[in-house]
Amino acid sequence: AVGAQVLVKRRHSENAPLVIFDVGKIDGQGERIVRLHWDAQYQLVVYNEEGIAYEHFYNDPEEPIYSFNLQMEPRGTISGTVENPDSSPAENVEVCISPTSGPLANTDNFFSARTNGEGEWAIPVPANGTYEATCPDEEGTTPVTNLLADTSDVTLVRGR
Repeated sequence: AVGAQVLVKRRHSENAPLVIFDVGKIDGQGERIVRLHWDAQYQLVVYNEEGIAYEHFYNDPEEPIYSFNLQMEPRGTISGTVENPDSSPAENVEVCISPTSGPLANTDNFFSARTNGEGEWAIPVPANGTYEATCPDEEGTTPVTNLLADTSDVTLVRGR
């Protein structure tokens, strides 16, 4: 997947905020070297217009070399907005997409992004399965369920 975008997502603990790093693109040899220094849960996501590949893993600083041979699979995009209770856009809010059926159900894999200044978000996901969208750091936000991989106009409201 030469030219595919590479994201590294890190979470130190279940209640810690998600940190997302855009680490560039796959090079002409089909590789991307990323050095991970933290003792944490990671997810590596590689995507382009046609496909997505992902790996969820724990990084052990004592053995910091991992090599992944990821295979691209068909993808879709789930997108929408996050609103504050007064209907204004919610900026810089984490949105998490979790698989609820299909090959990724009952795994630790998730897909996420942060909202922009207009409260908008778009998350590439594997094409197979159904998903749930939520704002994990926003107490009281009701998840939206039964989403397919090409669902748009999903609205999440903080605190409701």
